[in-house]
Amino acid sequence: MLSLVDDQVAPTTADNEKTYYESGGGRKTFYALSFILLLPFFISLPVMLAQRIMKGVWLDTWGLMVLAAGFTIIMGLVLFELVFSLRAKVDLGSKAVAFTLPAGGGGLTPTLFYQSRTIPYEDIATIQSFCDCYGGAVAPVVLRGTRLILKTGERIPLGFVNDADDDPRFPFTTIAHQIARRAGVEVDDIGHIRYALHKRMFGIKHAGDGMPPEDVAGINRQHNVFLIGIVIVMAALLVLGIGNDFMQSSGDRGERAVTQPLIR
Repeated sequence: MLSLVDDQVAPTTADNEKTYYESGGGRKTFYALSFILLLPFFISLPVMLAQRIMKGVWLDTWGLMVLAAGFTIIMGLVLFELVFSLRAKVDLGSKAVAFTLPAGGGGLTPTLFYQSRTIPYEDIATIQSFCDCYGGAVAPVVLRGTRLILKTGERIPLGFVNDADDDPRFPFTTIAHQIARRAGVEVDDIGHIRYALHKRMFGIKHAGDGMPPEDVAGINRQHNVFLIGIVIVMAALLVLGIGNDFMQSSGDRGERAVTQPLIR
């Protein structure tokens, strides 16, 4: 467990300001149980695929391959969140900040690679806050990120949270302002940056393009319209399905087969 023993004894200061952040027991238990429960089914998938391929059974194998691919993505996400809940910590001392966080800030999802650092406040030149924007009207993602800029020029990402819904366990925007007060610097908001999703996911270097807040609001409005359209379509399909079942059931006039004893 990270702790600045000389600087901090308790995880809160005299004014009850929270200075130690980590995942709670409920979050750790949820992801641990989810991973353990899903693991046997995940392990059985390659065994079933291998048996089908060796026996030349291809009828349902392609569907099983698609299921295995989707299951692999889900297991990866659960694993990332489990490791994050077990390892991620931020400790705000009186003279330095110590943390164990995903290397590179994590981005869209946490990673398996972490870094542990202890940064004296006097070494911090400024703190930057920014919004990474991905996708479009169908599935927009706006993540609020924070990073430390040291006097040596080194940039150290802290993490990302949803711009519209802060993480109560790791509110990096709040943490950034707490660090800024202790370091005597300002939090510099550099605005919204638009990234190509595929370049960000595969680690392709891309500087990103500036994006005014009005464009972000417009994308969010388009996304809301898109979701409303999806709900309307699904509701219409549900009504049509119920109506079709009702029409088919009403066509049955109640005829019943009459069974008579076999005459010999």
